[in-house]
Amino acid sequence: MVYDVGFEKARIGKLTKTDPMSESQLLSTNERIVDLLPVARNHFYRTKQQGSWSIEKVLQVVALDQRYDKLHRVQDGCIAISWFVKNNT
Repeated sequence: MVYDVGFEKARIGKLTKTDPMSESQLLSTNERIVDLLPVARNHFYRTKQQGSWSIEKVLQVVALDQRYDKLHRVQDGCIAISWFVKNNT
């Protein structure tokens, strides 16, 4: 599950350039991706997002006690998902 399929598929494409031996395996993940952004756009919006669907704006709405700029190293996707799972389970 991802939040922006276009972004994630571009990253996977970039990975295939760094590891051509794994290209078919990496590209096969594209078939299994589920994009949550359309779900969010169709069922959730708050004016505090100011028309933006970026993580910085959405975080201000869904996690009032958190600020993106204060979440050290969360800008890295792997660290971000680890933090989210740890704090929401």
